[in-house]
Amino acid sequence: MSKSLLENKIFHDATKARAWLEALLWADGRVCGYCGTVDDSTELPARPGFYQCNSKECRKQFTVMVGTVFERSHIPLNKWLCAAFLLSASKKGISAHQMHRMLGITYKSAWFMMHRLREATTRLSRHGASQQIGLVDSDGNYFSFCDPAPLKATLRELDMNAGGALGADDTALSTGEGKTYLARSLAEEPFASSFIEGAATTRQIAKKLIFEGRRPRTKDERMVLNNYRAMQFIKARKDDPLTIPMLLELHKIVTEETMDNR
Repeated sequence: MSKSLLENKIFHDATKARAWLEALLWADGRVCGYCGTVDDSTELPARPGFYQCNSKECRKQFTVMVGTVFERSHIPLNKWLCAAFLLSASKKGISAHQMHRMLGITYKSAWFMMHRLREATTRLSRHGASQQIGLVDSDGNYFSFCDPAPLKATLRELDMNAGGALGADDTALSTGEGKTYLARSLAEEPFASSFIEGAATTRQIAKKLIFEGRRPRTKDERMVLNNYRAMQFIKARKDDPLTIPMLLELHKIVTEETMDNR
């Protein structure tokens, strides 16, 4: 990684970072991040970087960060841009500890930034590889799915080699230990799948949600609990024929209180 690139002023000055992002995202005109109105807003001199949407249906104040991963963050935009650059330019990856030292922010802030940036990258790559199916939602938008080749290869490997025997000896699944492994897997699977989907929580919280019955306090925690409930639903109906009502019920379980229902 070239040090000269890190000397770019957009990585050290929040005002220059904002100007650079505005030129990048608003190359065809200033866009209201709330209603999508183009080139119909007024700059607010008393609040640098803020604009007033002139649309009668909106009239909201917005910045270039509305609708991006930088929205609603107290971390300066120049540090966000620097973090994005470091994350994408590091060939061997970069840890949150290294990020917080390089940017001069707390470890918690560095972890938060990296989680948001990685989630955005994942969503972007999935969107580019998504395939439409013949179902539409209430707004007429097609449902789509994404099954990247690396994921299919990994699932194939697990399917062929991890049928309860990978790395286990004859005594590993004794009565007592077997229950322990089962209990751990019941918490690990919902946590792992939710983490892939972008949930920000911990294994400890997942265990409390599943084994102690603690109510979820955030959408991220609700995702973990919903995935666990979905596993139980599938297990109870594994011998039943697959039907549309069953798929709809499963979809309802997985999305409950994690998205706007219509």
